[in-house]
Amino acid sequence: MGSSQSSTFDTVSNISKETNVPVMPHISCIRTTRSQVIDLVDKYIEQGISQIMVLRGDIPERMINNGDFKYASDLVRFVKERYENIDICVAAYPEKHPQSQCLGKDIDFFIEKVYSGASEAITQYFYNSDAYFFFVDELQRRNIDIPITPGIMPITSFDRLTKFSKVCGAEIPTWILNNLKLYKNDSESLREFGQDVVNEMCLKLKQNGVSRFHFYSMNEVEPVLTLSKNLI
Repeated sequence: MGSSQSSTFDTVSNISKETNVPVMPHISCIRTTRSQVIDLVDKYIEQGISQIMVLRGDIPERMINNGDFKYASDLVRFVKERYENIDICVAAYPEKHPQSQCLGKDIDFFIEKVYSGASEAITQYFYNSDAYFFFVDELQRRNIDIPITPGIMPITSFDRLTKFSKVCGAEIPTWILNNLKLYKNDSESLREFGQDVVNEMCLKLKQNGVSRFHFYSMNEVEPVLTLSKNLI
């Protein structure tokens, strides 16, 4: 709800000053005003930031978004009209957003973000690579050819993964779910199984032309490092 905006800026500023790692801060629509966006983007530009991630954000239950932007496409358009040199990344949902009625409508919404000024996207995580390939193919069929980086979620916890997937609409294939249930009380076997599943999926994506990956680390370093090394 925007409460971490100042600490986010401090973190981004520190990384930008102390490392050569490119930084992409997120800006969401929830309770965000036009003046706040201008002030924030101006500060990011002063820090040498040239790319941002624009999201609608998850609206908490029983809360009304009283900000100036209802959809991510509104915020993308607002930023792009004022900052031509800022690259804007947005979210993509190969299995559709959980609040969308159908994949076709969801793709329409995504294309609207591209037309509004988005130049690349990062997907929600998935465990069916075909969903990603079909999504990209459908976009290309509609003459949308921006980079779509697949989001990758390492599997390290049964409860966390199933709970998180239910909220964000990411499908866990039945065979994977059944094996996770089998290892639910055996954390070491679960991690080994999860590592094998995600690693094979990443290699398949790479073999089919994917060269960039976005890892949802959930503050766990080792699973991401292991997967990354296997892709080099």
